[in-house]
Amino acid sequence: MKREHYIPKTDLKIIADDEKFSFTIDSILLTDFSKMKKGENLIDIGCGTGILMLRCKFLYNLSECIGIEIQEDVAKMAQDTIEINDLENCKIINDDFKNVYIKNDTIENIIVNPPYQKNGHGISNKNDNFHLSRYDNEMNLDDLFRFAKLKLKSNRSLFMINRCERLVDILSISRKYNMEAKRIRFIQPRIDEKPNLVMIQFVKNQKPFLKFEKNLIIYDNDDYTEEVKNIYGIGKI
Repeated sequence: MKREHYIPKTDLKIIADDEKFSFTIDSILLTDFSKMKKGENLIDIGCGTGILMLRCKFLYNLSECIGIEIQEDVAKMAQDTIEINDLENCKIINDDFKNVYIKNDTIENIIVNPPYQKNGHGISNKNDNFHLSRYDNEMNLDDLFRFAKLKLKSNRSLFMINRCERLVDILSISRKYNMEAKRIRFIQPRIDEKPNLVMIQFVKNQKPFLKFEKNLIIYDNDDYTEEVKNIYGIGKI
């Protein structure tokens, strides 16, 4: 069932389908972490219904946003979302990102909330939409970093969220493509629990130096922490 929701901390609406994979708190946290400058452009790889690119466009006043989504029905929802918000300089490309022509060395930001599960691991989901959203057979790390190396301008950024257990793979593969991790922030559900997610900013052609930011804690008992409330635009700001 399709419904309209407001994107947190914006005045934009987004169309989502309860029967398909929609956005979660991961997307809200990543867009807050992904600092960009006014007037820059952005590619959202595997954009789904467009949550990352649209929230970033609003928060950072970006000039142009391109969302790439392989699933036709999901790409259509993202396009409908752009139209209901009457947004200019935003477009959706319905294709595998590896096949999309974008001139090399022209992009200032790339953002991605990739499938966390390595293909062949875990329990597969029979729903094609959920499977593509969770398994990396259509969007593996090598392909992502190769794309970023080609399309990003030098000294420009790729922002990613992923599971902590994939961190070694992520960092080792990123360096193959001259994408250096510069900022990292771990996410933990509660203060007494281990981190389960990690957000990383990679910069093309930079020298090694990694800044660790304080861990982001999501819950205080059964409520969001004040920091997460602030990210969502609720509670104390």
